[in-house]
Amino acid sequence: MSFISQLKKHLALGLILLIYLALAATHSIVAPLTVGNDEWAHFLYVRFIAEHGHLPTTLAERAEAGYKADAPPLYHLLAAAATVGVEPTRLLRPLDSPRRQLADNWPNPYALVHSGYELPPYRGEVLLWHLGRGVSILFGLALIGLTYLTSLALWPSRRRALLAAAGVAFIPAVVFHSSVLTYESLSAAVSALFLLVSLQAIARPRQARWWFSLGLLAGLAITIKYSAILLPFEIGGVAGLAWFKWRQHQPALSGWRFLSKSLLLAGAGTLLAASWWFGFLLWHFNTIDTHGPLLGVLQPLLVGDGSDTTSVAIAASLFGQQGEIAARSPLPRDYGQLAQLLLDSFWAAPVAGHFILSPWLALAFSLAALVSLAGLWPIWRQAAADSRIWLSLLVLHTVLIVPLLAARVLFSYDPREAVQGRHLLLPAASAIAILWVWGWSHWSGRLGAALVVGLLLWSGLGQVGWAAAAYPAPMPVWVKQAPPTLPAGLHPLDENLAEGMRLTGVSWRETSSASLEVTLWWEASAFMPADYLIELSLQDQAGLLVSYTLGQPVQGRYPTRAWEPGDIIKDTHWLPLTGSLPDVYQLQLRLLDRSGKPLAGEKGVALGQVTLAQATYPVPDPCAVWFQGRPGSIFSQPYRLRSTLTFISPEPPRLTALSAGAMQPAPERLASLGKLHFFMVGPDWSSRYQVQAGSTRCRDLLIDLPPRHFTPPPIPQPLVANFNDEAQLLGYDLPTRRIQPGQRLPLTLYWQSLTYPGADYQIFDNLLDSQQRRWGGYDRRPRDGYSTLLWVPGEVITDAFGVPVDPAAPPGVYTLDLGLYEETDGGAVSLPLLQNGQPTGQNSIRLGPIKVGGPPPGLVIEQPQPQVKVEQTLGHQITLLGYDVADNCQLSIVNCQLSIKLYWQAETTPAADYTTFFHLRDAANENIAQKDSPPAEGRYPTSLWDVGEVIGDALSLPLIDVPPGRYTPVVGLYNLATGERLAVPDNPANEISLEPIELP
Repeated sequence: MSFISQLKKHLALGLILLIYLALAATHSIVAPLTVGNDEWAHFLYVRFIAEHGHLPTTLAERAEAGYKADAPPLYHLLAAAATVGVEPTRLLRPLDSPRRQLADNWPNPYALVHSGYELPPYRGEVLLWHLGRGVSILFGLALIGLTYLTSLALWPSRRRALLAAAGVAFIPAVVFHSSVLTYESLSAAVSALFLLVSLQAIARPRQARWWFSLGLLAGLAITIKYSAILLPFEIGGVAGLAWFKWRQHQPALSGWRFLSKSLLLAGAGTLLAASWWFGFLLWHFNTIDTHGPLLGVLQPLLVGDGSDTTSVAIAASLFGQQGEIAARSPLPRDYGQLAQLLLDSFWAAPVAGHFILSPWLALAFSLAALVSLAGLWPIWRQAAADSRIWLSLLVLHTVLIVPLLAARVLFSYDPREAVQGRHLLLPAASAIAILWVWGWSHWSGRLGAALVVGLLLWSGLGQVGWAAAAYPAPMPVWVKQAPPTLPAGLHPLDENLAEGMRLTGVSWRETSSASLEVTLWWEASAFMPADYLIELSLQDQAGLLVSYTLGQPVQGRYPTRAWEPGDIIKDTHWLPLTGSLPDVYQLQLRLLDRSGKPLAGEKGVALGQVTLAQATYPVPDPCAVWFQGRPGSIFSQPYRLRSTLTFISPEPPRLTALSAGAMQPAPERLASLGKLHFFMVGPDWSSRYQVQAGSTRCRDLLIDLPPRHFTPPPIPQPLVANFNDEAQLLGYDLPTRRIQPGQRLPLTLYWQSLTYPGADYQIFDNLLDSQQRRWGGYDRRPRDGYSTLLWVPGEVITDAFGVPVDPAAPPGVYTLDLGLYEETDGGAVSLPLLQNGQPTGQNSIRLGPIKVGGPPPGLVIEQPQPQVKVEQTLGHQITLLGYDVADNCQLSIVNCQLSIKLYWQAETTPAADYTTFFHLRDAANENIAQKDSPPAEGRYPTSLWDVGEVIGDALSLPLIDVPPGRYTPVVGLYNLATGERLAVPDNPANEISLEPIELP
């Protein structure tokens, strides 16, 4: 009876645990895989351990286990142990190819193509993933229970303990992070246990087991998450509080002796609990051979694989290894936005990329928390010494993480990751909840209960409920090797509508929303070259159309270009039913191209006869937007790319884009047949549309599209280079044309897509010297990952990157050879350049010139000594110091040449590549011979000259049939692109006359 009576005392706690369990389990089911922070990386780590039975011991194994494979593994080991007996069959489809990015994985496009394997019943690695989430939920239950026990250890009031436990259980952020595959809930539970043991250590300071247990817990926490490295320091604070408490009762208690004994015991526990992991790291991943003894030991501990930019930056600053351990330049800090993100993520987690009622809901609860904290001050002033010690412990446990978070904000590449509220909430969740309840008790006994109810509503409706409504079901896609269970009543078919696209079955049914739901089952045996439209029509016995629909497979979420050989696709379409339809009808299917035209030779497929059960169907609202078989509601919006929107009205509706209050042209209809009007959301649509059906103003349409740009920005160096009518280069920006070997040459390319490119094209950029030898460059996708498969017609892509220059590149003038190519089984195939629709015979363009290192050898004169001095500056840019001249003419030679060597000196960096003109004038000032050429025969363009350089420019002017006489050589510089000469002071012709010469 005593056990039962004790159990009854805690029934309320059981109810809290059941509510939490319902919330967390529901969330773990409705939230897509990878929605948790770094959840994909945690899963890869767990899967590796489950498959191999050990931690990764080599860099190759770490690469297989994901970028979290250098993180402390205790959570991952426990999660893998919970999956013993589960065969982690590879069913998931990672986003490891550009073609897979064509699938619309909204609202969580990270890591995976969300497929039908994520639907129950779970199997293979999906089951492993959900079991891991279940382990996280168990640790969440432990966190709540430990908060309850800690509260009871502080107060005799069970009501306060229940409020603290509920405060932890119902925080939306706790529900979220403890129901996904991540180490956060285990870390929080161990931290809560650490706090409870700290209370016991202070209450019984002479019992060594508590200090040793604190050390063990600190060590275990470090093997879960490195941020727990602060817990050993907290043990020092706990020991100080214990000594302060007991010196009042035992004045003879030696402070130094007590502290040293307590800390030694705790240190021994920490080493015992954590040494296995650090020993493992040092044994397998030390870099002593390459970095020396100190850095070689610390590098695997601080840096790991380099994925944590905070530790990379700290290591770089400590050891000065900027060349080998270098962090990227940090992103700009907007501290107002960071503060808002901290508040939002402290209380909740985003759903579909958004925090509900941000920032007002988080701000309201934050103000309530501040009220609670304000109540702690009068409590402190009135409290006894023991209560002050407990308050000090709770505050210490709460704020200990703050210095580490501040360091991360300063050193991390992306400060938004550093200010995630979970980093502050979860390590101190139990202490924070207890402090809230304690502070609220000063103001009102009911305030705490009201806020707990508010948190429960937020978790139930704003976190879990919103997730259930916002997240779409995974795409109904499977692979042939692990097919789905086909439904009963499926009509088998075997129709090849395009190469590699086979229709294997069809089923249909009437829905309660007056539509005919048609489900097509497709099987892909090849990659599709284009995105096809599916046309379904319902015709009566006379061949008259009674209903119709048109759209891409899976409502555009899985277009045919994303299909892979072996795919099995469940593709559902809806045909609206209106008016009187008491008959048997023929269901027809055709495959159309993207523009809505039938494919060549396409005759359609008769799917079967449909008997409609209802004789008359209601006339729909002309303002209704039919989406997925029913009139759209507020939950249908916003609509995504390639979604088909259907209107049923006597006349086509008018859609007017609303952008910043301005009206824009309406999008074109995909098709109109009778009263049925179809629009497909295009990549260039606006985010909001006003809908007008006749004279009726309808509800606005909301559109959610990935950001794209269709208007070219200002381009410093415009040009037009058409690559096979698929993409064109609009221009480029080369902010510097001087670079040193081993550096990266900054370059920005401005591309525009002319169509939906048919392949994943790569950019080649080769840095070539004057002998056409390659000294730099690399092949890459635009924007280092934005595949051309994802481009849409008219889209403008700004692509900034750095061209690597070989450290051994000799000094000289280079050009950049640039183009597009496709990697095929037969090798690289470059796209041809077109002009006026015709091939030019070229497949690349040249950018430049570019100076690498110094000038070309032999062109710069260190100590110029011209025969004739001139000292004339042209255009405030280049000075003609003087020249040497030789006529090379003999009395016996009729045709000879005049040779001259000009000495140019750069007064500043010349603004353009100038051309030298060399004319020979007679007494009437008429040209009798001339030659124009770039200085140094173009081997060293003037725009690359450095200030103070003197360049020798040797010119030879052929003298053909020039009669003997006195002539005047004239020289100058001009811009070949514009014809404009550099100005010569006091000379309207902007030229320099040299000393006359006599020709025999």
